[in-house]
Amino acid sequence: KAIPGAYIEYIITITNAANAADAENLTISDLVDDAEVEFVTDAYNDDGIVPCTAFVPCGIYIVAPFTTGSPEPAGVAQTNAGDLDNGDFGATAANTVTATPNDLAGGETTIVKFRVEIQ
Repeated sequence: KAIPGAYIEYIITITNAANAADAENLTISDLVDDAEVEFVTDAYNDDGIVPCTAFVPCGIYIVAPFTTGSPEPAGVAQTNAGDLDNGDFGATAANTVTATPNDLAGGETTIVKFRVEIQ
């Protein structure tokens, strides 16, 4: 059931095949343009580079590349402004989450996360 006020976390996993050439210049985009959900601008905590604050909220989370099959390492919260780090909401394209994770060597995986709130 869609319960107003509940959060849904979207997890996008990108895996480069073992022994493949490096996957470079990755860009992940996901349109959040539905009257029934709203992007959660402050879903994640400090990214350690650009502090997440009320004025610079972090709504995107990118996990560093890791070897497929290994435990998922900690990621980095990304701000919602396109010029500060590797993620944005609405800056690159209206109502769209855009993330640019690091390049992936063969056999590596990365993950992009964001949350929406059911209206």
